[in-house]
Amino acid sequence: IAKCSVGVAENGAVAVTVADAPHRALLFLAERVILLLDAASIAGDLHTAMRTLPAAAWRSQLTLISGPSKTADIEQTLVHGAHGPRALAVFLHQP
Repeated sequence: IAKCSVGVAENGAVAVTVADAPHRALLFLAERVILLLDAASIAGDLHTAMRTLPAAAWRSQLTLISGPSKTADIEQTLVHGAHGPRALAVFLHQP
């Protein structure tokens, strides 16, 4: 479970900064990830979302997540979560 800084309505992605999740590897090694997003932090498009992030987010790690990865590279078999969690849930909250 981690916080995320901003959500992008255009493509359903969320941005997670080092301040939100200092151990970045946990976002990729966990089977299921739950992210908490402030409802007021949803931007309409990616450009707007990036402008809302603090300058420090650009100088450190920034991870954009839009859900479990999919690949069919191995023997033409579709695999979910090959490069990250198999399941992602984003819960909105209002302070």
